Amino acid sequence: MIDFARPWMLVGLLGALLPVAIHFLGRRRAPTVQFSALAFILARNPQRARAIRLRERALLALRIAACALVAIVLAKPLVPSLTSPSAAIAGSEPVALVVVVDDSMSMATRDARGKTRLDGARDRAVELLRLLPLGSMAAVVASGFPARALQRRATAELTAVAADVSRMKPHPRGDDAANALAIAQRLLVAAPLSDRRIVVLSDFQAPAWPPLAPRGELRSGIQLLGEAFSDGPASNTSIVNATASPAPERGPHHVRIAFGVKHEGTKAFAGHVTITAGEREVKRWLELAPGQTTERSIIVATAAETAAITLPDDDLLADNIAHVRLAGDDAISVALVDGSPRPVPREDEVFFAANALRLGAERAGSMSVTVLQLPDLANTDLSRFDVIVLANVTELATATVKTIEKRMEAGAGVLVTAGDGMPADEAAWHTRLLPWDVMGRRETAANTGRARATGKAAVQLATTGAAEALRDSLADDAIDALAKASTREHLLVVPSPTVGEDTVAQYADGAPALLVGRRGAGRVALWTTTLDLDWSDAALQPGFMPLILRVVEHLAGRGADASRGAVQVGATAVFDRHESAEKLAVHRINSDGPVVMELDATQQAPQRWHVRNLLEPGPYRVVEKGANAVWSDRPLAVVVDPRESVTSAVDDPARWQAPATRKDGQSRPPRAPGWPLALALLLAALAMESAVLWRNGRARPGDASETTPRTDLIARFGR
Repeated sequence: MIDFARPWMLVGLLGALLPVAIHFLGRRRAPTVQFSALAFILARNPQRARAIRLRERALLALRIAACALVAIVLAKPLVPSLTSPSAAIAGSEPVALVVVVDDSMSMATRDARGKTRLDGARDRAVELLRLLPLGSMAAVVASGFPARALQRRATAELTAVAADVSRMKPHPRGDDAANALAIAQRLLVAAPLSDRRIVVLSDFQAPAWPPLAPRGELRSGIQLLGEAFSDGPASNTSIVNATASPAPERGPHHVRIAFGVKHEGTKAFAGHVTITAGEREVKRWLELAPGQTTERSIIVATAAETAAITLPDDDLLADNIAHVRLAGDDAISVALVDGSPRPVPREDEVFFAANALRLGAERAGSMSVTVLQLPDLANTDLSRFDVIVLANVTELATATVKTIEKRMEAGAGVLVTAGDGMPADEAAWHTRLLPWDVMGRRETAANTGRARATGKAAVQLATTGAAEALRDSLADDAIDALAKASTREHLLVVPSPTVGEDTVAQYADGAPALLVGRRGAGRVALWTTTLDLDWSDAALQPGFMPLILRVVEHLAGRGADASRGAVQVGATAVFDRHESAEKLAVHRINSDGPVVMELDATQQAPQRWHVRNLLEPGPYRVVEKGANAVWSDRPLAVVVDPRESVTSAVDDPARWQAPATRKDGQSRPPRAPGWPLALALLLAALAMESAVLWRNGRARPGDASETTPRTDLIARFGR
């Protein structure tokens, strides 16, 4: 069945009667004159007379067809389509369409012609926008992390939307499919059209799309279709898990570089992996079967800041190189000062904390933990530690207190935890390190001592950047260490506005459990109960390890991402800001080019830097400046999402090819524009009419019917 986008234009079909009317009106006006000699002429050449009549009738038919085709072209017919993707624009009414274009790293996979999957998706998006019915509205959403809409709302300016699609550039982003679909639905809900559709143009790469249940998650009245841009698994070899660590057993300036290589495709891989560190270049030969992953390590002697691990080119280039940082010690160095050592490890003051930090460091970042006894402090260089934990320390020498104060002013962190050895004297050492006044100890009654989760209520209570930054990095499992712990005894802190602002967690009676504040360029924290089991069983809770790990990272001035020194392409890197810093400059390491970006403190959130739009993987340096000084110089690695190296599609991409449906639920076959065919027929009819008229007007010697106007008139209209 043929539909029309402008059915009212079919009124123009009445114009097809105009040639007929002219024909008959002209026939009535022509007088009939009898010539006896004409009968002899017609009888002499009857075939020529019939040809003249046939030609005139053909001219009349062509003129009728031309008038009818003009009306049909203006009505914009829609004819049944032979291909299902046209269902995205099927129908005779305007459509509100949101095209979700996948611009993640896997879409940069190239085919045999050198064309990427993203190239095909962009071309298809522009084609869909061009073929939309008159009055339609459209918008485009890019699903690469983070998902984002290229327009604020669906718009009828389809040419501008197509131009935005054409400007899309490939970047090795991860995939943010779920948020992309959510954004697309919000755009459609705001569109003033009833026919709303989402078209996904993607390779439907396996790690990103299978968890979704698109049909069940769509809002009512929104149709979802998809087109896959993948010709099967590509030949791709990628680098995974690249790390670097010192190798002192081989001598100074020796570094062990460990990495994994994964290969997928239909053929085996055989080639060199190249490690480049400064002027040193090392090659290793690898042979991998399809689906095989191997781990390799190599020790190199170099003074370079970074190293690059490179694989030969394949169908996906973005994951063939990985950068690792060599120079500088990114490990957080922690000194655990044991104020109550005991021969039984489980009963020792820092037993649980030391094990939590060491085990957590293997999962969340490099960390060096050193356990010190009180007598060792006098002979220990505290300047090499980023965080100093004073666990149930009874007393400290005046010189040691001054050293710790200087370290805090320079940027180090200090964590003070309670215990039986904590001094009660107001003039004791802790009053010089802590910005809060400790009143003494308190035993909790039944149930009132159970610490409760900070949650949203605590977020509302905290106003300082230090406490807020730590709270944001605490996951739910870390909060559970407070929510489920039974605390029998804790320190009481004198209430004050500062205490209220710096409280990160509190007990059920409102007393602070964990406080975090600033001291110069550094930070200080107070855990008002013990790290062992004397006053609380928090150390036995599953969330104790992530809790103590995040607290130490925060005191060292490194967030969860900064401790690992890496963020994914497109993600936002968050750094704590020094109170005197005015600008933050981001540089590429080993690059002589200009600054990648420079941020102004007046345009940032309090106490923080937010570094966005780093779309090129590689090593960076983040330099904090202000007041004619450099306050910090931190490394940052921008890495690709290793899941994007999987180039295979979902098992059943056909589930995205949902047929278009009417409002009554009846199935409707897809439609394609038919006006180009009608326009071609119109042009053909006009060309044929011109040819007939040209042939009719040619003069032929000896042809009385064409050389005698009167004879032609009689032959045209008869007797």
